[in-house]
Amino acid sequence: MKSVEDGKLSALITLSIVIGAYLISQTLEIFGPLTMVIAGVVIGNVGRAYSQRKHINNDFLKTFWELIDEILNSLLFLLIGFELLLIPNLRFYWPGGILAIAIVLLARYISIKIPTLIIPFKEKFSKGTFFILVWGGLRGGVSIALALSIGDSAHRNPIVAITYFVVVFSIIVQGLSIGKIAKRIQV
Repeated sequence: MKSVEDGKLSALITLSIVIGAYLISQTLEIFGPLTMVIAGVVIGNVGRAYSQRKHINNDFLKTFWELIDEILNSLLFLLIGFELLLIPNLRFYWPGGILAIAIVLLARYISIKIPTLIIPFKEKFSKGTFFILVWGGLRGGVSIALALSIGDSAHRNPIVAITYFVVVFSIIVQGLSIGKIAKRIQV
């Protein structure tokens, strides 16, 4: 990446890193998506610093990976839609979905509250900022991918269905309301 000046070649290199890292993770029996996150951080931070023609490579790479992200997210949501057609009696899982939504919001609250109490920030978070951080924790593709990666078991259908409820709530309710709430709170 340090000597590459062509954006297309940079994209192919990053793509081969993703494929190679995933194959290595499978061989070592390491969780593949976590390996991809690490590869993305390394390429995104370290790889950009080493590219000579940053404005060409970075713009092309950013556009390339944004397109890949959009395509894969669309396919993932299409896949979850098809998967939900196969789950019998989906309507029976809504109580678990509501409970999961409450648990996820509570866990998000705790995961933000504890660090703000322990870490001495220069400025304390206002209640509005704190609320935005809790409410803005959107869930989506990764949650669905993890639920779908569960092998065939008796618990797979409830986990996929409940994950779907959480993700739909996150996207529709939280995602569509976060902007209005931020304006109202004036964060």
